[in-house]
Formats: sequence, C-alpha cells, structure tokens
Amino acid sequence: MIAKEQSVPEALLYSIALQESGYSFYGKRKPWPWTLNICGKGIYLDSKKEAEEFLREAVQVGCSVDVGLFQIHWQTHHNNFSSFSQALDPIYNMRVGAHILFTQYQKSHDWFLATGHYHSPNNKARASNYRDSVYKILAKVIQ
Repeated sequence: MIAKEQSVPEALLYSIALQESGYSFYGKRKPWPWTLNICGKGIYLDSKKEAEEFLREAVQVGCSVDVGLFQIHWQTHHNNFSSFSQALDPIYNMRVGAHILFTQYQKSHDWFLATGHYHSPNNKARASNYRDSVYKILAKVIQ
C-alpha cells in the first residue's frame, strides 16, 4: 500500500525496515515500530506511549534520535511530523521513510544508490556499507 503510493519497490522498503528496526520474535525477525536510536544506542520499547516518553526526553536534552520503523532522523526530518506521536505512528513513519527513499531515487534514478543515500547521503563509505547490508536482507526477502 505505502510502497505503491510512494512509488518505491515493496520488497526494498520492507528490507530497509528490517535493517532499521528489525527485532526477533519467536525466532522470526520483524520490523518493530517502537524502536529508537538515542545518541547511537538502539532501544526497543514495549509501547508507543513508552517510546514517545523516551523520544520527548531525548529531544529535550539534545540527543540525536532516529525514530520508529524506518529510523527517521528526528533532527533532520522533524518537520515531516506534527508530533512525537505521529513520528511513531507505524503507517506515517513508513510513509515518510518511503518518501525519503523515493527522494533519493529521484536524484540518482538508481534504487541501489538511493538505498545507500537513504541512510548516509553525504558519506560514500557509510552509504555503501548500509546498502550492502540492506541488499543482503533483500536477497532473503525475495527468495
């Protein structure tokens, strides 16, 4: 639904979510919506309410924060959200993540390059490492 709406490949979008917020449940890895990365430390919370509290506190103290399923960098992309709650809404977070990916695709017309730039648009080495990791996940997803 969101992939089609935002014109991005569904399997690639899912693979990015797994890379960004993947968490193992009963031996199966799934994207987890209440994931935050606060000052470089990833945490998986039990509820949206708990994640909102952590997000609010981290922003107030000036930590760098990545939010939700697609680990949207709050300091860069907070204008895409009307609230912490909206940033943690799984559908809305996915929509913003898909939009960021598509924006990167529009610059390169190459999904492979866009994937790396989703994570690190200004650092070739980090973009390459990220892209390689996502594409390993993608290879398993499309099997």
